[in-house]
Amino acid sequence: RVFTRPYAWRWLIIAVGLLFSYYLSGWSTYFGLDYYWITMYSYASLPIAILLGMRFFRRNYGRLELIAAAMMTLAIGAFWLLRLRCAEGSCESMMMARVTGQMRLGMLLVFVAVLIRMMSWTGAELLLKVRTKGFKSLGVRSDEAMWVMLAHLAALQGLLNLTVWLYHNITHTTSPLNKPDERPFWFGMWRVKDVLLVITYTIHMCLSVHIIKNFSVVTWELVKVVGGVVAVCAFDPSMNTNNFAARAIPSLLLAPIILLSAIIFQTGRLNIRLTTKRLGVKPDPESKTVDFWWCLRRYRPDAAGSDNHQRPVQSEAQTASEASSGPRIGSAS
Repeated sequence: RVFTRPYAWRWLIIAVGLLFSYYLSGWSTYFGLDYYWITMYSYASLPIAILLGMRFFRRNYGRLELIAAAMMTLAIGAFWLLRLRCAEGSCESMMMARVTGQMRLGMLLVFVAVLIRMMSWTGAELLLKVRTKGFKSLGVRSDEAMWVMLAHLAALQGLLNLTVWLYHNITHTTSPLNKPDERPFWFGMWRVKDVLLVITYTIHMCLSVHIIKNFSVVTWELVKVVGGVVAVCAFDPSMNTNNFAARAIPSLLLAPIILLSAIIFQTGRLNIRLTTKRLGVKPDPESKTVDFWWCLRRYRPDAAGSDNHQRPVQSEAQTASEASSGPRIGSAS
């Protein structure tokens, strides 16, 4: 059986959380925010994903990794701010002096939406990796077929979207997920672009679930950030869009900072894992950060030697006692 009740109600919570986060982002437009503001504040998802990973998966991040994540978050915000401010041909829009109290409430809605979205994806990671007590009691294996989990998420999201579409069509109201002057017609005239978008969204969902299951939500966010920066740096200069000439120098200076920060963050965990293995230390689950100096303070030569499959270093007393006792019986002369 593909669809089961224990799977369905758990994935229903994830699907409702994702849909509610999108609605919160849409409602923020009624408070004076536009697509540019929402896009810029949505990149607060990376530090939130890191904090949730530390809480629910007890991941230990080093100080260098946290600094790299902070640099990347600030740089990606500045990178998109330059692009969005120059999108209309003027680099003087989106000034903080023009922010009203109502817009600040919209910013709060966007932040809450990002928080709920990251909590939903973290819950999806818990289900995909069978880290919940309910799944363990049901005998669900960690190598459960990914398409079974994906089928539940896709079916429930489709059911929720269909319900929302029917509600807006019956009540003749406009969804906050769309512009105020238009309402989507899912079963109306379909263009080639619409079909390609559905296929693209499906592939994106499959790749997202695959990355989250085999890696983590943090890795998925890193892929999104790096992919977005590379796409913008390749598309805008070639098409000369979003007034790239006016922001070329700061954008091209920020892009390497973002990419290098992502590399430092991602390789930092591998370095810590390799260092702890070679030094023979195990991170304390209660500790929040693990770095190179933390490993050195807990270095044990005996554990390091046994981990590298080397003979433990003997003391001088043991060596002297073995020499005085003479060769062992059966040993080679």
